[in-house]
Amino acid sequence: MTDIVGALHGFDLGGQMDAQVFAKSLCMVGVAELFDKTWFMGLILAIRYSPVPVFVGSFVALFVHTILAAAFGYAFARLLQPHVLDFLAAGLFLVFAMMYSRDAYQADADSDVIASGTEEAAEETWARRATRARLHQPTARLRAS
Repeated sequence: MTDIVGALHGFDLGGQMDAQVFAKSLCMVGVAELFDKTWFMGLILAIRYSPVPVFVGSFVALFVHTILAAAFGYAFARLLQPHVLDFLAAGLFLVFAMMYSRDAYQADADSDVIASGTEEAAEETWARRATRARLHQPTARLRAS
């Protein structure tokens, strides 16, 4: 952890933001997050609860996640040689391409991606609620005794 803090110590935007880097980041993260379950979880939570706290909570979580990802990315860029980073990035893209290809090959041609994602997110939400209810149930029994 001290390596990351040390790498971030010299971080400076230089008063400017590179528009090309911004555009690349926006496009890559936007495409990566397009079919992420986070979107479906936000949708389901906003339907069940007040949208304002759901939005604020989702925004803060994404903000923290982004800051951590940028910090780790910057630290890796400072700690590793550029050619090593290039090979690691290429390897990761290859792994993800193979995973997505396998998913696409095994997917049902008539399935609805949005409906299945919403269903999967709803199942996870209900599973978490059931787990929480079971965890709190023995405490309630002890209090009643």
